[in-house]
Amino acid sequence: MVYEIDSTIRSSRSAYSDWRIGTTDDPPGRRKMHQDEGRYTRLWKQWEADSEADARSVQAYFVDKGMKSGADWGMKGNFVYIF
Repeated sequence: MVYEIDSTIRSSRSAYSDWRIGTTDDPPGRRKMHQDEGRYTRLWKQWEADSEADARSVQAYFVDKGMKSGADWGMKGNFVYIF
């Protein structure tokens, strides 16, 4: 998953700080929440981690690289999403 996220960022030719990352147990619902908050989610991608702990670890890794964390830091779920 880390490789796929890195590949997505590299292929977009944008900076980590241009992207947002989060975790959730309901990807469609979370995407709609972001859209309702006025965020542009057309580039939404998601992956299922093996566990909630793994999902949080991936999120923390990319936040350390400069990605914005979703307002859901601490939300439960083993899905990681970016947009």
